[in-house]
Amino acid sequence: MKKTRLVVCCVLAAALLAPGLGYSAAFSIFDQGAKAVAMGNAFVAQADDPTAVYYNPAGLTQLEGTQIAAGVTAIWPKAEFQASTKDAALGTYYGQVTKTNDDEFFIPNFYLTNKYNEKVAVGLGVYSNFGLSTDWPDNWPGQYCSGATYTRIKTYAINPVIAYQPWKFVSISAGFIANYMDAQMENNILMPGGVFGPDGHMKVEGDDWASGWNAGIMFYIQDEFRLGASYRSQLCHDLTGDITVTGNNLINMKSGGTLDINLPSVLQIGASWSKAPFTVEFDYQWTKWSNYNMLQLNVDSTGAVTEIDKNWDDAHAFRLGFAYNVVKNLDLRAGLAYEPEFVPNETLDLIVPNGDRWTWSCGFGGQYGKWVADFAYAYLYEDERTFDNEAGDVYNAATGLKVGRLVGEVQEVSAHILCLTVTRKF
Repeated sequence: MKKTRLVVCCVLAAALLAPGLGYSAAFSIFDQGAKAVAMGNAFVAQADDPTAVYYNPAGLTQLEGTQIAAGVTAIWPKAEFQASTKDAALGTYYGQVTKTNDDEFFIPNFYLTNKYNEKVAVGLGVYSNFGLSTDWPDNWPGQYCSGATYTRIKTYAINPVIAYQPWKFVSISAGFIANYMDAQMENNILMPGGVFGPDGHMKVEGDDWASGWNAGIMFYIQDEFRLGASYRSQLCHDLTGDITVTGNNLINMKSGGTLDINLPSVLQIGASWSKAPFTVEFDYQWTKWSNYNMLQLNVDSTGAVTEIDKNWDDAHAFRLGFAYNVVKNLDLRAGLAYEPEFVPNETLDLIVPNGDRWTWSCGFGGQYGKWVADFAYAYLYEDERTFDNEAGDVYNAATGLKVGRLVGEVQEVSAHILCLTVTRKF
């Protein structure tokens, strides 16, 4: 029984540390404002609405009075997996194509800013910067892989900031981040041949608060030209929750556990040029996913400590945005973003296939009196990745013996994204 529980705990370890097939760079979310999304999230050198709290808080000094913005991002992710495994114990899956179940998730955001005086501005943001939703069929070929029937991760950040403009040509800022993470992951547990009874089902739930900081700077080189940069610190979460295994008396268990997850620091640098009626911005983004090099799981009931290497590389994204002022209070926008793959073949898993990623976006924004409304649509697509490593190994939970390996190709990874932000100026 103890050996069985240790095997289950190893499965759990991978389940908790496998965030991903949802949307965005691994499980980062960069859609905190519709204006930015419409321009491919190339916004760090503009940052001229309340969402600057997230994108670059140094931009708050250019906002007049008090402004309140609220919005929502809706994401519809999907993916396919074509199996090429021939292990009899895993079933006759060769060539079978499985699609994720229809799923969607909605991410709200809220911002409040105030120009305290000519040099100082303050702001508050409540948003989500990490998250995902993945829902595969219960009996698909990857059902025994970690967290691969259902995964949902939610985060909520509370981010007060202050910006200061010592001279006309430069503004600086800093802020504090309180970040809450809640995770739920599920997968089946193999009990082959019927000798040991029916398959089991594992459910993992955990949550935690972590703290960090952000900072930004903006240079007003000329009336038409700006440079901006922002930095968000690493967030170190120590998730605490429950591990529940049901469906088979031989392996049924419930235990507490903890998992350490380091979310990456992010640096964005951008340049913006604006001459009526056109605006163009180019941004570079560096995400330090090398922070995500290893995860450590502690299981209360057994005292087991499991360490699993991830060894992700840092991510590099390139973003280009355009805006055209049609009439005084109406702008049309478009954007393009590209991010090469950064998860090595050796640690690639089913929930984070991470191929080369392209995002196309468009949108518009208009103002009526003291009200501003911005709308954006984006389409994300990832290149195919071959899946063939230890993350696909499947074990008999009763004996601890390996019975096969799931091999295949993750394909058609994409997402439709809609964003709406409404701002009221006072």
